[in-house]
Amino acid sequence: MDTETETVTAEAEPTPAAEAREPVKTERENRQVERFLFVFAMVILLDIIVFDALGAVFLPLLIVVLEVVFLAVLARVMGIQEIGDLVRRVTQWAKGLGNRGSKTA
Repeated sequence: MDTETETVTAEAEPTPAAEAREPVKTERENRQVERFLFVFAMVILLDIIVFDALGAVFLPLLIVVLEVVFLAVLARVMGIQEIGDLVRRVTQWAKGLGNRGSKTA
């Protein structure tokens, strides 16, 4: 009976290797967020330059839509949970708008 208790206790305690992995995992997640924010900032700066050169209204709007899709995919690939949650909510909202529009027509 005592050996079972010792086994359960040993499994519940984190090993030194698991304790060492946690800061590394946190650092990796922080770097992924930092990289995403860098790409996002570069996109904004390029938008300012490109939109200043363009005189049309439709083309910048199309570019922004494509950039939002690109940034959402990039965030998902990089594992940024907050952006994934936001995209999921916006998608559900858009589906709700589509369902309401088809019911009234």
